[in-house]
Amino acid sequence: MPFRPSSTIFDGRQALVHLERWAHEIDLPKLIRLGLHPSWFNDDALARHLDRLYEADIHHVTSACLVQIYKKEDLPLWVLHADTTDKTVYDAYETNSTEGLQITYGYNRHHYWQKQMGFGLVGNQDGLPFYGDVHDGHLPDKTWNPSVLARMKE
Repeated sequence: MPFRPSSTIFDGRQALVHLERWAHEIDLPKLIRLGLHPSWFNDDALARHLDRLYEADIHHVTSACLVQIYKKEDLPLWVLHADTTDKTVYDAYETNSTEGLQITYGYNRHHYWQKQMGFGLVGNQDGLPFYGDVHDGHLPDKTWNPSVLARMKE
C-alpha cells in the first residue's frame, strides 16, 4: 500500500511509524506552530502526548472551552443531535486493563465481532460540536446517551 500523507495517517491502516514522513509533507508552522521539526513527530511522541491529555482530563478541558465559546459567540443550543460510531483496530491491544480507554471486542457497524473503540459527538442544530468523547468499544448507544446527558448537565 503506498504512503498517503493526508488524513490517512489517522484513518485506515497506516502505521504511525510514518508520522514523521507525514510531518515533512505538511506546513507545520501554519498548521501547528513555528519551531517544530518533523523528526519530533513519531509514534512514541504521539503516545506521550495522548497520555498527557488523558491525565489532564481532556473531556473537562474541551468541555470548558466549548461552553465558553458557545457563551461568547451566543451560539444556539435549542436542539442537540448526538451520534456514535466505532473504529476497528487491528493490533495486539490489551483488552483487560482496568484504567483508561478499553479497546474491547464488540459488534461494529458492519456487524463483525472485532476489537474496537467508540466515538461520540453531540452538536447543535447548526452542526457545531458541543461535546465529544472516545469510549470503550463495546458501549452501546442506549448506555452512552444517558451518560452524556448527565455529563452535559454538569
